[in-house]
Amino acid sequence: ETAAVLDEIYAAHSLPKPYGFINTMSSTAAFYLAQNLGIRGRNITVSSQHVSFERGLELLKVDFAGGAERRALIGGVDEASLNGFDGGDQNHHGWRMVDGSGWFYVKPEREGACGAFTENRSFRDGLSCRRWIKEREGSPVDVVSFGALVGDTEAAEWREALHPVAEFNYLRDYGYSGSATACGVGLFMDRFPGRTLLHINKDPRGHYAVLEVERY
Repeated sequence: ETAAVLDEIYAAHSLPKPYGFINTMSSTAAFYLAQNLGIRGRNITVSSQHVSFERGLELLKVDFAGGAERRALIGGVDEASLNGFDGGDQNHHGWRMVDGSGWFYVKPEREGACGAFTENRSFRDGLSCRRWIKEREGSPVDVVSFGALVGDTEAAEWREALHPVAEFNYLRDYGYSGSATACGVGLFMDRFPGRTLLHINKDPRGHYAVLEVERY
């Protein structure tokens, strides 16, 4: 839809078709999904390069803590256009660029849930992130995953420091999209029963976000 609208504006020099224009808006993905599931409520779109899902979870935690919401649908969705895309772009490690969408129906109670987001931390740099992980209480790292901007060399350093039981490289196996965290966590929930995931993510400014997810 986005590519078609841009062609109408810049190539054909015409106004975009109304429904095409509406469907380029970020909030429409959540609207259509909520409509199909019969869910009613506020529709909030969060955009923060590579860590949008983590930022959305931060807002959701505040809503739960204040009693503003008791249930929520949260996820990440991206539309990718392959027009002019070079699959060898080193910024994406040679991964294929794909559309991505992953969603969770979340509530504050454990009853009936298949897992839990047990930690969601943000750090100004890698040093403070490593310090927190080193000092955190809890069991040794079970499964580890990395975001798209954590390069191979840095990932190797994390593995050396954490000694995880396993690594889930969903980016290599399933492709890349800007909302890959939601997709990767969803795949983890589906494929790793009884395990705990530590997801380490990074944005272009060098800020870090760490998610810990427990699968019951």
